[in-house]
Amino acid sequence: MHERSDVEIQARYARIAGFVYLLLIVLFMGGQSLISHVEGTGDFAQRLHLRANSLLLGANAGVLPNCGDAMFFVAGMTNI
Repeated sequence: MHERSDVEIQARYARIAGFVYLLLIVLFMGGQSLISHVEGTGDFAQRLHLRANSLLLGANAGVLPNCGDAMFFVAGMTNI
């Protein structure tokens, strides 16, 4: 059975670490590009108020909001 030397093992870990570092850079740049293209209309408080009202109307009508809507509502309420 072939046993790897310490140098080979370190070289393998260095390649993996380099790949993960490059992947991190690419994901960061992609996220920044995505964020720069997202725009909203109106101020944040106005949009949050309209979104909260639509969630409450939907809940009163018997339509349950999905988990994403509920998390957005809770996250938005904590920023006020």
